[in-house]
Amino acid sequence: MKNKAGLIVPLLMILFGVYALLTAMTGTGEQVALIGNHALPRGLSMMIGLIGLAGGAVVMFTVSSNIKKRRLAIRREYQ
Repeated sequence: MKNKAGLIVPLLMILFGVYALLTAMTGTGEQVALIGNHALPRGLSMMIGLIGLAGGAVVMFTVSSNIKKRRLAIRREYQ
């Protein structure tokens, strides 16, 4: 479980990115309220969503590849 803890942050980034994109796409008008009553321009909320999706995917890929490298190193050490 200790090795899987690094996957929580990218998962949250991806979920927030999906939420921001869905909110930006389904909202009407130029302003979109992502959190509470704070209105943001539609383009900015789309960029936040894309950054969340892409950043989360990159971080998840990096973390998962590092976990695999550690597992291989441990296996080689014990053989």
